[in-house]
Amino acid sequence: MKYILKKQFYFNLESFSLFLFLLVIFLPKIDLISIPGYWQGIRTEDIILFLYSLTIITNYREKIINNLILQKFAPLIFYFIIIFFSSFVGKISGLHIVYLSLARVLEYFVLIVLLCNLKIRKNDLLIYLKIYVLLSLAIVILQKLGLVGSFTSLGYLSTDHVLSNRVMGLTGGSWELGVVISLCYFIIITLEKPKLTKLIIYFFIALYLNLEAQGRMNFIGFVVANLFFLKALLKNKDYLILLFSILTFSLILIFFIDFLNNDAFQRLINTNYIASLEILKNFILFIELPERHTIDDSVLSLWYRLSLWEKLIQPYFSNFYTVVFGNGTNAIYYESTMLRVLFTTGLVGICYVIYTIKNLELFILAYFICVGLTLDIFNSLKIFGFTILYFRLVYENYSYRRN
Repeated sequence: MKYILKKQFYFNLESFSLFLFLLVIFLPKIDLISIPGYWQGIRTEDIILFLYSLTIITNYREKIINNLILQKFAPLIFYFIIIFFSSFVGKISGLHIVYLSLARVLEYFVLIVLLCNLKIRKNDLLIYLKIYVLLSLAIVILQKLGLVGSFTSLGYLSTDHVLSNRVMGLTGGSWELGVVISLCYFIIITLEKPKLTKLIIYFFIALYLNLEAQGRMNFIGFVVANLFFLKALLKNKDYLILLFSILTFSLILIFFIDFLNNDAFQRLINTNYIASLEILKNFILFIELPERHTIDDSVLSLWYRLSLWEKLIQPYFSNFYTVVFGNGTNAIYYESTMLRVLFTTGLVGICYVIYTIKNLELFILAYFICVGLTLDIFNSLKIFGFTILYFRLVYENYSYRRN
């Protein structure tokens, strides 16, 4: 009888974990309780993860925290400890610490525990992810046609709202759309290993959604990652066929998109990349930024990021200890994953991250480096959730990793 009850407990816990995880990563971001002074408040996923943390506490004797899958994520959990220590260094250095960001780190830990305590069949996961991608595609098309507004942390926004100018799908942010769809694509291809025809369809759906997300580094990162991803996945003949198909389709697409005056495509090709490199060079060498009125709109997003980085540099160099250990969660947004690691956890964090990612596959490493240059990707709970889902699958099959 005791054995039956124990088995029943594990079955219920796994089913409950799966239900909660799907809610966290699939539901649009909608604020339930606003927090004065912050853009985002307490959302649905925050409530869900809080409830699950109670499950962890009340069932501490069961193998929730100490299961073998969770142990695979020990390097990441240790990095969370480094963040807390760095925040202590920043606090005693007299710097401002954003405690809500520390609470988000705790949420990430709970999300990892949640994911490591669910069991899901590969075929079921593929169905869920395909439905999510197709729903995102449908919502994006409807948003492009002006028939559906945007789902954001501010709630549902009408089609004429300024934030609805860029499509978001179901993610709550246009930049999140590109990253989340890319991760779904990598997971689907890795698990299903589809035939070439179906793979091409998956590729162009993901490419289209990355294009409509209007994230230039999203788009570039996706293309660069696939050069490694598909080369390792396909035979040379199939790889060449796919490259030829991509080039041919791209030429056709460029003609029709240019003819239709597509905003996403125009934003991608009309960016003044030479001016961007010049601005970036002067910032790196001299910490200098041009006046806002002297630049064109195509490089405005870069100028905005650099102006934010300029404000973050001074606290980081406030003393020897902040340089070595970082100043903790001194800000909410860093607009760069690379700079978040450096400013938050210092040289220690940079060295630790480089050491822990050395065995990652080239395609996923190339993707995160490209996208992480100008996007603070892991500031998003959804992106973090899909990333952990991917690596949970990797740990179940080490053939996906480099030796």
